[in-house]
Amino acid sequence: MLRYNISGWLAIVMYYAPIIAVPILAYKLDNWWLLFCILISLIATVIASRKYKFIVLAIISILCLIFYQRNQTISFYFLSFAFGFFCMILYRIIGLGDKTSRALISIQNPDVRKELENEIGEEYQKIRSKNSQKKI
Repeated sequence: MLRYNISGWLAIVMYYAPIIAVPILAYKLDNWWLLFCILISLIATVIASRKYKFIVLAIISILCLIFYQRNQTISFYFLSFAFGFFCMILYRIIGLGDKTSRALISIQNPDVRKELENEIGEEYQKIRSKNSQKKI
């Protein structure tokens, strides 16, 4: 149960923190180009759910290191990307307790499929026992 709460709060932070924090920073720093960080953070969450996610992260990290001395706005773009990327990775790691995500994984991994079938069977038995107790 705690796993669902943590992954839920992480999803809220992942999607709403850039929308709230980036405009405030853009106003304080008087750099409106920082507003693109909202989009970059959302793109990072999409990339984090793809197959070649770590290759993309490595390429973006190298580009950030190259451009760090020239433009610190680009470095802030990378931090925004890293925030969205790692929040999505954590969400997926913590949220693996979610039956939908495990069902998607079970297509490729038969061990997870067996575990999921056992849990569904156990919950079905709990529901049946509750219904039979109500009838009595």
